[in-house]
Amino acid sequence: MHQDNLIEMEVSDFYKSVLLAVANGFQAPWENCYVCDPKNYDELLIISVKQNTITFLSVGGIPRTVPINVLSKWTALVPSSHILTNPQNRPNDNYEFKRKLILELRNFGLPVNFDLTRSELDLIFKCYSRELQETDRELRHACYSVIKKLENFPHYIRDSYRIGRKVLEKWGQSSIKHLPADVLIHLAYYRRWTKATAAALEVTACLEGGSFNSSLSSRERSILATERAAAYLDLYEKNGSGLLSALRFLKYSHAANRGVSSVENLMCWKRYDRLKE
Repeated sequence: MHQDNLIEMEVSDFYKSVLLAVANGFQAPWENCYVCDPKNYDELLIISVKQNTITFLSVGGIPRTVPINVLSKWTALVPSSHILTNPQNRPNDNYEFKRKLILELRNFGLPVNFDLTRSELDLIFKCYSRELQETDRELRHACYSVIKKLENFPHYIRDSYRIGRKVLEKWGQSSIKHLPADVLIHLAYYRRWTKATAAALEVTACLEGGSFNSSLSSRERSILATERAAAYLDLYEKNGSGLLSALRFLKYSHAANRGVSSVENLMCWKRYDRLKE
């Protein structure tokens, strides 16, 4: 277990900070720092930094030396009280840019933080600044991934939901019936997790009746049905209504996915079983 909160940095910025710290007279300034594998979020202890490479211990405990540029999608994790967080050891240009960008995004109501990399902050700014028709599916999914990543940090979970909802509400200003499936799904998700149950039910009403969206695939309808079932369970916990509707959409989700339950659907079933007792 770490004894200190860890700050996330881009690997290139981490390397620059190490060089600054060495120039400032610190020896082995990478000690107690980690690199994080983005595939499975393994935190791997750094044991050396030199000549544009980082050496760290693999999951199996074997030293591995990798060039900085190969780690462009990885992040470095630095204890909050570490010498590399001292202003004298921080690359001023990138730090100042991030500070200004964070302040600008916070002024928009997006509670971003320094644990996001500069490229991630740029992406959120770009997505929030654009109307839905100015985005494409690839850009939106990149944005979802960045926001979702914050859920891995317990103290940022609520901020993640708030950021997600703020961005999705901006994209969801047009008629719900004409929104792309990925926007519908994520809008429902973030409305639910920001406790906007009625609004989550509104966006998932595209599954039936006059609001039915015929352009949705079976899988997309299954995902939305699970979200709708979960929203009805939220409603049941609030005022005791909605349990039967939750059951109906759990069955809907299962059927739409050809009789196969997703992990999310199974979790929702377990929640339903617990609440009906």
